[in-house]
Amino acid sequence: IVPAMIDWADEDDDTTVLSYVEGENEGAEQGWYETRKPVRRCKNAPFDTVAETALLRGMTPLALDGRPGDREGKRPALLGLRPFLTVWGDGKVDINHAPAPVLQSLSEKLDAALARDIVAQRGERPFESVNELLAVPGMTRELFSAIRDYVTVSPNDRYYRVEAVGSVREVERRVVAVIRVDTAESAPTLIQRMEF
Repeated sequence: IVPAMIDWADEDDDTTVLSYVEGENEGAEQGWYETRKPVRRCKNAPFDTVAETALLRGMTPLALDGRPGDREGKRPALLGLRPFLTVWGDGKVDINHAPAPVLQSLSEKLDAALARDIVAQRGERPFESVNELLAVPGMTRELFSAIRDYVTVSPNDRYYRVEAVGSVREVERRVVAVIRVDTAESAPTLIQRMEF
């Protein structure tokens, strides 16, 4: 899905191929989307919403939203990508708040054990500097160099997704909002509001 995300957002019409990805490693540009039913266009611009990823080559409802498990335990729950995706912010991952799977996605060399160790270390004391990652057991200078430009401990803005559900008798409404908080002193700014 990552190559398709790159092609959806980039401005060119060159299909992305990620040679280090096993399995489906090819993106999709306009030629591919024209063969779909219904025909759609490759945006060639940044995503406006996470829901837009449902249009990508290779994205399925199961991949995006997962599924609940059954009560008998015969079908395990699967977590989808949606909770780990955002279209807001500066593109850097806040190592003091990102869940382990997001940290692990920073590099194919950052395994699940190291991601858990980063989460455990920040649980004792939040990172004050990105350089403190070097003190986490298992973090090498090579890996740190590969991820340092993609992480932060002080994001420029903080974005929050707020979801509220209300129901009266058989009628249910859901409101989802994205709010940005620039500083502790400023009032939150409503960025996006959707009602279902």
